[in-house]
Amino acid sequence: MFRESFLQSPQWQKFQEANGKTCVRSGFGLGVVEVLPAVGNYLYLPRGPMDIDSDDDALLAQMKSKTRYNIRLAEKHGVSIRFSRTVNDLEHFIDLIYATTERKSIRPHPKKYYRNFFTIFSEAECVLVLAEHQGKTLTANLLVFHAGT
Repeated sequence: MFRESFLQSPQWQKFQEANGKTCVRSGFGLGVVEVLPAVGNYLYLPRGPMDIDSDDDALLAQMKSKTRYNIRLAEKHGVSIRFSRTVNDLEHFIDLIYATTERKSIRPHPKKYYRNFFTIFSEAECVLVLAEHQGKTLTANLLVFHAGT
């Protein structure tokens, strides 16, 4: 069964427009106009269903062996996962993004982009997932819930 992609939802459009983006709907779905200095304008048109309805073993089997190994190694060494919607964790998430983009020499979204995300999307629609070890946050991810996925 096809489920509307989060990146095609009215909430995503509202979020993009709150960040100053121009959105275009067509027969292909929702597109966001992006601007690259050397390239010019292009239309980002994400789509496609993501099937994660399988059990954990089936999902792990679809991953690369190195990914499975790293997941099991993290579990063995006591890495814990926690979910959050606190402002402190959001700011920590943003700090991690900026540290990563600096290290990788890529340009992040403005901090307002991530803050707007948490303002526009409710706790039922998005939450931070933080992986921690001995009190230190190793990584954080933004988990989005949409149309039953």
